[in-house]
Amino acid sequence: MKKTMLLMLPFFVAIVAIAQPPHPAGKPGKGPGGKAGMEMMKDIDLTPEQKVAMQKLQDELRQQMQALNSNESITVKEQRDRREALLKKHKEAVDKLLTAEQKKQLADKRAKARAKAGEMQAQHLAKMADKLQLSTEQVAKVKASHTTVKTKMDAVLKNDKLSREERKAGMDKIKAEHEQAMASILNADQLKQWKELRQQGPKPGMHKGGKGMHRHHEGMRNGPAAAR
Repeated sequence: MKKTMLLMLPFFVAIVAIAQPPHPAGKPGKGPGGKAGMEMMKDIDLTPEQKVAMQKLQDELRQQMQALNSNESITVKEQRDRREALLKKHKEAVDKLLTAEQKKQLADKRAKARAKAGEMQAQHLAKMADKLQLSTEQVAKVKASHTTVKTKMDAVLKNDKLSREERKAGMDKIKAEHEQAMASILNADQLKQWKELRQQGPKPGMHKGGKGMHRHHEGMRNGPAAAR
């Protein structure tokens, strides 16, 4: 499932104009077991002892996720179930480590992060609408297409009966259907610009303080194969 998600991330990001794609847990520096996990705890008032214990939990989770993600002998369902079990165990350990006030601080920070992600998505959709000079009706149709894509992707990813090959085929079909939908929503000039935007690299100045955007454009420029 990890490979399938990585394969589809550049496509999905380009579709819905999300600024920064999610990263699979277990990859160095990404997810609950990497630097991103510790970054979420950055402004939480931890004691020195808690910081040491938290780092140990993060390191353990990262190692476990790396081992799980490299295990090609298990089914997609087994991998997902084991991942969920590891994350649940990690969360329970973190909860035991934190005080009630610290848990509240963490919950507030997560809520703000989700709100910011939603704002960034809306901003990028607005930029896309401005760049392509989309009408109000077209914007509504693009949003509807985004919702359809997400629903279909969720259904494919949650279908435990699919093999990895069938899952990839399902994602490829969703991609093709979305491109057909965009072709029906946009006029010829807009469609050309939309395809060009998906191939563009980062603009000058985006590297500084904009690593997420750099990764986003790298994926868009190199295409799905680059994420394998």
